[in-house]
Amino acid sequence: IWYKVLSLGIAVMVWLVILNMADPITTRSFNDLEVQIINQSAITSINQVYEVIEGDTVNFTVKGKSSIVNSLKITDFTAYADLSKLSPVYAADIVVKCDVIQNVEIDTGNRMLKVKLEDVATKNVQVAVETTGEVADGYYVDNYEVRPNIVTITGGASKISKIASVKVNVSVSGAHKNFVEETVPIALDENGNEIDSSFFTYYNKDNELIDIVSVKIFINNTKTIPVKLD
Repeated sequence: IWYKVLSLGIAVMVWLVILNMADPITTRSFNDLEVQIINQSAITSINQVYEVIEGDTVNFTVKGKSSIVNSLKITDFTAYADLSKLSPVYAADIVVKCDVIQNVEIDTGNRMLKVKLEDVATKNVQVAVETTGEVADGYYVDNYEVRPNIVTITGGASKISKIASVKVNVSVSGAHKNFVEETVPIALDENGNEIDSSFFTYYNKDNELIDIVSVKIFINNTKTIPVKLD
C-alpha cells in the first residue's frame, strides 16, 4: 500500500511539473488604462470641485498562467479610484480588476489618484457668436439669435475667475437661407485664449444643465444696383 501511495504522489508531482513546463507562470505589463472616478458626490456634497493632477491612467502587471495572461487584452480590465476614500493628502488608491477571469494577480505598484480640491464658484456670461466662412454669392449674414444667450458657468474658483467671455463658432460657408446650428460654448480668458471646458458645467436661466447652445443664423439677399451720375 505504501508503494502505491508513493507512486501516486510521484505521479501527481510529475504531472504538476509537466503542467508548469507546458503552461508556465508568466508576467505581462499593460499601460495607460483609464481610471474611472467613483463616488464624486463625496466632493460635490461639501460644495467643492476636484481636478485630477496625477493618476488619470494607470500602468500595471498581470501574473498568471501564460495561456491565460497572453490571451488578455487591456479592455478586459477596469480601473477605478474612490473619492470617498481620499487620504489627508487628497489621494485615493487605484484598484484594477480583471472583468473576464479571477485567477490572476494584478500589481499596480501602489499607484494612486491625486486630486486638487477647491471651492465652487459661478459666473453669468453672455454668449457671443463668431461666424466663419463666406455665405453664397448674393447673400449676407443679417443677424443671429442665441438660446440661451446668457449661461451660468460653475467650476473651480481659480478657473472661473479667468473667464472673460464665452463664444460659439458657427460656419456660414455657402449658406443661402436661415439655419439653426447647435454648438458647444467656448470659455475664453482676457487674452482670448480658450479655457478647457471640461472643468466647467453650464446651466441655462432655469438652472438646467446644458452641453450645447442653439444658434439661429438669419441669411438675407443682397442686390446689385447701378449708380448713375448726373
